[in-house]
Amino acid sequence: MAVRNEIQIGQDSRYNGMTMFRKVDNVPFNPQYSFDENDNLSMGSNITVNYIEYFKNSEGVIVPELTKHKYYVVANREGWEAANNWFMTLARTPITAPYGIMDGIEETLRGLPMEVPNGYVLQQAL
Repeated sequence: MAVRNEIQIGQDSRYNGMTMFRKVDNVPFNPQYSFDENDNLSMGSNITVNYIEYFKNSEGVIVPELTKHKYYVVANREGWEAANNWFMTLARTPITAPYGIMDGIEETLRGLPMEVPNGYVLQQAL
């Protein structure tokens, strides 16, 4: 079983219809926790998720010149239950969640637009 699944995004007309893929990078995420004066998780906390975006030609070969190491940011937002739950499941052990962290990351990669900028801050759960 693959630890990092390849997510097929779709064909891109900018690159002669080559197919774009994404997958989680080798170091998948970096939580950045900060706390306020009441020892609550601050709204400045975030989790940076690293991924690779790449294209394959018609023979299924990755085109290195079009490969990018990118990231998106899951910001801790008040009232955003999905992000807050993710922060709290990563903050303490044992990690308990209804689905795996990698599953959540891969689902997010699947839902990001094709032309998402590097460093994109998620606005809502995808």
